[in-house]
Amino acid sequence: EIFSIIQTADEGYAVCGYTGAKDWGEVDCWVIKLDETVNIVWDKIFGGIGWDETNSILQTEDGGYVVFGFVQSKNEGREDAWIAKLDENGEIVWDKAFGGSQNEEVFSGIKTADGGYAVCGYTESKGAGGYDAWIAKLDENGDVVWDKAFGGIEAEVANSIVQNRDGGYVLAGYTWSKGAGREDAWVIKLDENGDVVWDKTFGGSNEDVARCIIQAEDGGYVLAGYTESKGAGRY
Repeated sequence: EIFSIIQTADEGYAVCGYTGAKDWGEVDCWVIKLDETVNIVWDKIFGGIGWDETNSILQTEDGGYVVFGFVQSKNEGREDAWIAKLDENGEIVWDKAFGGSQNEEVFSGIKTADGGYAVCGYTESKGAGGYDAWIAKLDENGDVVWDKAFGGIEAEVANSIVQNRDGGYVLAGYTWSKGAGREDAWVIKLDENGDVVWDKTFGGSNEDVARCIIQAEDGGYVLAGYTESKGAGRY
């Protein structure tokens, strides 16, 4: 299954996700390099005996890649957030797993203006209870500088992250703890230290989830996701 695709500097593509078809684990992280006509140049599999998954990929200035996701194979069966730096041939240069005593998953990662990275997803190891939306700021070597959790007693997840022009961050995902009902799309504006500036919910009485956010040229934001509260069909 593929979760993320980017166009590469050579006009080809790189994708990431997971595979259960090869190697030794339950499922393993999977990264594929494609040429401009979508022929496979190389594919790489990383993982151990647990469930290991990549959800986001970016290309670095040296022609390599950074992938973000989570791994079970490094923490006795629980999920830890994972970042890996790959060279241009998909070989691991370094990788880091991080998290607490419970589960952490990363769904999106970005390169930040200072040369480091920021990731978002959810954590069960900190916060108010259950799943809490989570951001972690990493340095250029993938080490955690700071991390913050946001949410109430129900489930909250951050699916997408963008760095704002002021150096802060905006997260998009969903919340069960506030809003009109069930899951509501949730947008959180943070300053450069990860502290909340404002947050907003959107949705109706049914399930509404934000999956992706970008900053528009006018300084606003564009959200994409799905709704069960309006439209012709269920989702």
